[in-house]
Amino acid sequence: MVSSSARNQARARTTGRPAICTLAQAEEVLELRRLFGSPDYFVRVAVTDLPAYEAFLSRRVMTIPRIKNVTSHFTMKTVKPGP
Repeated sequence: MVSSSARNQARARTTGRPAICTLAQAEEVLELRRLFGSPDYFVRVAVTDLPAYEAFLSRRVMTIPRIKNVTSHFTMKTVKPGP
């Protein structure tokens, strides 16, 4: 499980919607949220391993026009599981 956040370029706040909707269709995407402030999007992704995430990131996310950057967070240890 990987949590990622993505930022659009400043002038692309509304023009990237169709591509983001396409990302929402990806089977690896468990959750996709549009946020107020920064970052613009929060994505939870389920992949089998790090190479699979790298492939997902390079083929599905970084190909979206106007994505400025992506920050990924990998869980080191679950201290308290959620519901």
